[in-house]
Amino acid sequence: MDIIASTHRYDKWQGSLIKIVPEDRQKKHDDMAADLLPHLRSTYYRWAELFPLVCPDLAELFAVLSAGDEHLGNIGTYRDAEARLILANNDKDEAWIIPWPNDLVRLATSTVFASIGGHIDIGFADLCEAILAGYGKGLEKGAMPFVLSEKHAKLRRLAHTRLRDPKLFWKKVRSLPAAKHVPATARRVLENALPDVKEYEIYSRTAGEGSLGRQRFVAVAMYKGGWVAREVKAYMPSAHAMLEGVKNPPNYYVQLIEQSADCPDPFLHVENGWVCRRLSPDCSKFDLAQLAAVEDEWVLLKAMGRSVLNLHGANPKHREKIRKEFKKLPSNWLKKGSLHMAEEVRADFAQWRKFMNSRED
Repeated sequence: MDIIASTHRYDKWQGSLIKIVPEDRQKKHDDMAADLLPHLRSTYYRWAELFPLVCPDLAELFAVLSAGDEHLGNIGTYRDAEARLILANNDKDEAWIIPWPNDLVRLATSTVFASIGGHIDIGFADLCEAILAGYGKGLEKGAMPFVLSEKHAKLRRLAHTRLRDPKLFWKKVRSLPAAKHVPATARRVLENALPDVKEYEIYSRTAGEGSLGRQRFVAVAMYKGGWVAREVKAYMPSAHAMLEGVKNPPNYYVQLIEQSADCPDPFLHVENGWVCRRLSPDCSKFDLAQLAAVEDEWVLLKAMGRSVLNLHGANPKHREKIRKEFKKLPSNWLKKGSLHMAEEVRADFAQWRKFMNSRED
């Protein structure tokens, strides 16, 4: 099966489960033909199909509840229940029980395309070393949430340079298009998530890559002198459910939230078929392109590796099984696996671009 057939199958499966926003799905298809990194981020269903074929030795290793769709854009900040700034994975849409190397290989593969695009300066061998250093330290020392307070001074500095200007942030949110048809279930989830306010506005939002096509709504209200916002997007099981033919899969999204070693996000939950979270300037993704130095890139990539371990290794028994396999792997396994997967993504990207261009002729 090629990328065209794989995409058609996934789109059909997704459309059988949720209502699709046609213009957002078209944007996703267009983005898949625009550049390698958006193509990778948009096509986890294809990755899940190829990984066992391209990296069979890695695919036979211990399977653990994982994020699945790890990449450079999937780490960011939020505030926990104690108002502390937390650094962690922020996308669990593809959560599934899969071999532990999958997340690391996908993260490293995303750096291949970020390097090509000139977004980062650190060499690929060093990128892999940084990711493995963070993951390996977690295996030895244990899972550890990233609370950016008295510890992790460098990460705290990097995070504060990324926090968005509140005035610009709220101006952008309030300029979103007004939502015309909000499902009753989505409205109820938003109302339950907002503080006690009498008035609010609901907007439609287009965001992400892999989740483009799903309905997204943002409720915005003025509360005690400042703006607050909650977002919902349609919940979907992982593409692994399609590939494995699982009709009623467990909600691994919620399970990963509950089992992760990360500090819980008090506003993130799944309710009545919607993933709900808070939107605020503090909920910000990192962008390696805006880091000031190679040293900063190393620090953040090492943290990314450790953040993956926080998902995989909160259970000491799981962590020990992974640690034993990790130590037996050759030193170049991540570099080798990532480069092989990158070649597959390049081939898919070229075929998809040709397909999309032919449709325009």
